[in-house]
Amino acid sequence: MIQIYKAGNTDYSRNGDYVLQPILCEFTCKINAEWELELEHVITEDVIRLLMIDSVIKAPAGIRGIEQEQLFRVYNTAKDFYTIHAYARPVFLDAAQDCFIPDSRPTDKNGQQALDIMCSGSRYSGKTDIGTVSTAYYINKNLIEAISGDDDNAFLKRWGGEILYNNYQIIINNHIGGDYGARAAFGYNLTGVEERADKEDVITRIVPVAYNGRMCSNPYYVDSPKIHNYPYIHHRIVKYEHIKLKEDMQGEPDEDDLVFNTLPELQAKLRELAAEEFKKGIDVPQVAYKVTIADIAQTEEYKDIKDLVEISLGDTVACTNKRLGITTQTRCVGIRYDCVSERILELKLGDAVWDVSDSLTEIYKAVTGTIDTGNGTLMADKVKGVLNLFNAQLKYQKNVAQKQDVRAILFEDTDTESDNYGALCIGSLGLQIADKRTTDGREWDWTTAITAKGAVADIIATGYMLADRIRGGTLTLGGANNVNGVFKVLDKKGNIVMSADTNGVNIKIGSVEEDAISEAYKGKLQSQFKVNTDAISAEVTRAKGSEETLRSSLKVTSDAVTAEVSRAKGAEETLKSSIKVTSDAVTTEVNRAKGAEESLKSSIKVTADNINSEVAKKVNGTQIISTINQSAEAVSIKADKINLNGAVTANQNFKILEDGSMETKYANIKGGEMSVGSNFKVTNGGIVYAFAPKFVLGMQLAKNMFSSIEDADYKYYAWYLGDNLWLGSQDGEDVWMPSIRPLKISAAGDIYSFGNISCFGTKSRIADTKNFSQKKLYCYEMASPMFGDCGTGCTDENGDCYISIDPVFEETIEQEPIVKLTKYGKGELYVSEINSGYFVVKGERNLKFAWEILGKQKGFGGLRLESDVPEKESIDRIESLYAGDREKEIEPILCYKEELEYDKESDEFYASYYR
Repeated sequence: MIQIYKAGNTDYSRNGDYVLQPILCEFTCKINAEWELELEHVITEDVIRLLMIDSVIKAPAGIRGIEQEQLFRVYNTAKDFYTIHAYARPVFLDAAQDCFIPDSRPTDKNGQQALDIMCSGSRYSGKTDIGTVSTAYYINKNLIEAISGDDDNAFLKRWGGEILYNNYQIIINNHIGGDYGARAAFGYNLTGVEERADKEDVITRIVPVAYNGRMCSNPYYVDSPKIHNYPYIHHRIVKYEHIKLKEDMQGEPDEDDLVFNTLPELQAKLRELAAEEFKKGIDVPQVAYKVTIADIAQTEEYKDIKDLVEISLGDTVACTNKRLGITTQTRCVGIRYDCVSERILELKLGDAVWDVSDSLTEIYKAVTGTIDTGNGTLMADKVKGVLNLFNAQLKYQKNVAQKQDVRAILFEDTDTESDNYGALCIGSLGLQIADKRTTDGREWDWTTAITAKGAVADIIATGYMLADRIRGGTLTLGGANNVNGVFKVLDKKGNIVMSADTNGVNIKIGSVEEDAISEAYKGKLQSQFKVNTDAISAEVTRAKGSEETLRSSLKVTSDAVTAEVSRAKGAEETLKSSIKVTSDAVTTEVNRAKGAEESLKSSIKVTADNINSEVAKKVNGTQIISTINQSAEAVSIKADKINLNGAVTANQNFKILEDGSMETKYANIKGGEMSVGSNFKVTNGGIVYAFAPKFVLGMQLAKNMFSSIEDADYKYYAWYLGDNLWLGSQDGEDVWMPSIRPLKISAAGDIYSFGNISCFGTKSRIADTKNFSQKKLYCYEMASPMFGDCGTGCTDENGDCYISIDPVFEETIEQEPIVKLTKYGKGELYVSEINSGYFVVKGERNLKFAWEILGKQKGFGGLRLESDVPEKESIDRIESLYAGDREKEIEPILCYKEELEYDKESDEFYASYYR
């Protein structure tokens, strides 16, 4: 069964959209060459609608190793008056368009691994038995280029192999087909066998010559066992330069040389090598055959090659040439398969590939091959049912465009001056008539055909025709050859109900049902009007070239009226507006799409109890929508941004003035953050930032948790004054920064100091342990500030080891560093050289060691055991010097503590304090 799938139908596991009944459907394939399906079908409405470019044909392929039914993508079609031709390729070749490889680099992979990487992420897959490991790079290639392109990185060039297409899978094996014992005997003058024997490279007598011209004697040559199978001797000199006589040599022999002490030994080896050449088949010609199975099926000798109908692409065949008396092993390199009858039509055997000769030459061969050259009569024992074509004045059109036996008899008058100029053809297509040639002059332009399915003619001149005898097909009026063609429908009184002419269609009375207009014709209408029991529809379409299309439509039903206007500006912008009126609502909508990157949409829907408006915008995948919903009870606005111009008032308790200021009797702010001007901010986490003035009340801390802010009993205060941080409490226990001396200071984050850090206690780091909880590890203190680094090394076979000094570490120290070594074994070890960037260790060979490098911190090299450390009593004395000033500065703050709880009073305090 041969099926067609329209371009949008990709469910190939189910039946197709239509079952085809083609006149011809042939599949041709060659090893690592083009695979193609050619189909010819009588034109019908369904076939014209479905059989087009990009549709898919499912047909049997008859190739061993792949699925019986294969998918072919139509890439070209051609129509004549009554048939349509379609040409298709395997669907795997779609990968040249929709499988792009931006950057793929199968490295050190076998064939299967490479195919998996190349097909990754696509609907295509690969299968191979190639175990060769190789590497290739595919950058900006499609999958077909990557597999079989001209680039040296192509799969077939890197991994090799032969291709079978299996729908969306590609099979690339080292060798397709197999040797299943197929044999064929050739040598008869059969109509369906064409033989090509290339004997240029055949050798039946070898003259072997060794190094320095040494040859055999008595005789000087070696003959093939098949030398008498040919009419003359094919002799050739074959040189074996690696066969040498010892006395002819100078110096040492090469790796591949065979050196003999005596001449008889050398001559015996030459004869042995020549005999091996004949075993390899050098005395057998390269023979290729084209076998047309259909032509030879009726011949007596068909029994010698009938096993060939079981052969498949790539199979090995033992071919015996009876005239030459030789047998060659050749392969099936090409097949032509009839998908309708599911049988092989033609095989090509051998490595040679040639073009098919024209039809006249094949006819001549068919005739001469069946005539006894002695008396000119037919050889009845050789051929059954073959006519003497020339004596019967018949023309056998075997290889016309249809490539099938459809035109058996041709009557033609080729004299252009004759009144009877033209042609009549009789065949399986019926009767065809032509009175002119095609434009290129190669074929008759058939304009009339009478077949079992009906008659087709450009002109029918007759009297009355009964319409009830007309079934199917297409009636064409008007056009270049019938300018005033008119189609009319009359009522009983002779009035015109409907007319159609070159100016269009005019409906005066009645209605036109949709089913009465074919789908093919609807697409060509500029305007349509349809009336039936369900609706009244009107549509007008205008196309301004390929750049702009205008369309408007109106549809009226019992429950709705819909009007729509659209405009398409190429593929870049589409505009559409519509209005729909029902008993429940009135809906208006406007759309604009700018390619795939931006789309705009607005709509208004009005019902008895609700008005809803919406505006949407989509840019690069991001959509923004704003809506307004109005009912008798409420108005709802949803948008990312709302702009209100003029003053906004809510119940006289909240105002937003035109200058941006806000008035409110009460504010309860939950979530988010609040900013006042550019100097004051309160975050959602409770953090207060103040940038001016320098005196800012920072925080009040309560002693306990209370149910409300008003009930809190505050004890501690923190504020910033001048360049100092102050901490205070209601009890007057104030602390002045930076001289803070609490018992402990803890920080959850990092602490940085841009000055020195000193302590009277120890310095330690807390580390986690697996079995002993957290432990303190103490710092290693030096008399001077120093940095250090360490590592391991090993001397080489010479007892040397070069250690690089980290360039970053080297820039943190000054003066020459100190290097310490620790040996991990016996032997001498010492530092022999210290340079900028490295130092050298010498000693026992292959001796492992550890090293440590120390250097004084850059900028602090002069520090060593300083004694200017303040004592506790000194710190107390320094702090007492500031006590008086501190109390004076704290006093105004404490005096105005209560006022600081209100913003207005705080502002006045700030102003008076700095005034």
